[in-house]
Amino acid sequence: MADVATLYWAATCVQEFQLSQMYVHRLQYVKSSGSRQQWARDDPAFLVLMMVFLIFTSLGFAFCMSLNAIQSVEFVLWVVFVDFIAISLLQATFFWIITNHFFVDSSKSRPQLNGLGPFVETDPQVEWGYAFDVHLNGFFPALCILHLLQLPFLYIILQNWFIGRLLGNTFWLTSFTYYTYITFLGYRTLPFLKRTTVLLWPVTAAIVIYVVSLIMKWNFTLFLCHFYQFRLF
Repeated sequence: MADVATLYWAATCVQEFQLSQMYVHRLQYVKSSGSRQQWARDDPAFLVLMMVFLIFTSLGFAFCMSLNAIQSVEFVLWVVFVDFIAISLLQATFFWIITNHFFVDSSKSRPQLNGLGPFVETDPQVEWGYAFDVHLNGFFPALCILHLLQLPFLYIILQNWFIGRLLGNTFWLTSFTYYTYITFLGYRTLPFLKRTTVLLWPVTAAIVIYVVSLIMKWNFTLFLCHFYQFRLF
């Protein structure tokens, strides 16, 4: 039930205070688990729930793309195991590397950190599992925006109209901003990390790309559909 609640929080909490409370709740739960030096989840229930949700939303996307039964199954397999799991592993590894190399505050002593989370016996370090958890927390609302909220407007978005590009690219910008912000909050919560606001910088680049895309008539959703069709045929 805790993982179902986390899905709900990730999808509906849009205010900084609410999102911060979600992570505080998570860390308090981990802290109560004892002296284990662990910030990440113990079980894969959250991952399984997301995979189930992704299967259903991908089937809806396949229906809107007019794929047949075999193509729909192939499409779902690609989305779940490549676009979701494989990319998630790479993304978590990327953040795990950069946070441990550039964001760990070496001035934080172990006595300072003890009491703020799991008992720290060695130098503080971001776990790979925690990086994976943070990615999942940010990925879920982005998934809801792109694979669920976008579906009713897909016909308009895929047309060569300005309103279609505006609508579709706005969905992409919103999902990227949401993912980046939740990722930032996830790492900001760790007491031994510093300068985590740097993680918000990509949003500025995303806004610039968004404006350029409207001028250059780039339709990100249309590009994605063409990419999906290229993989299937």
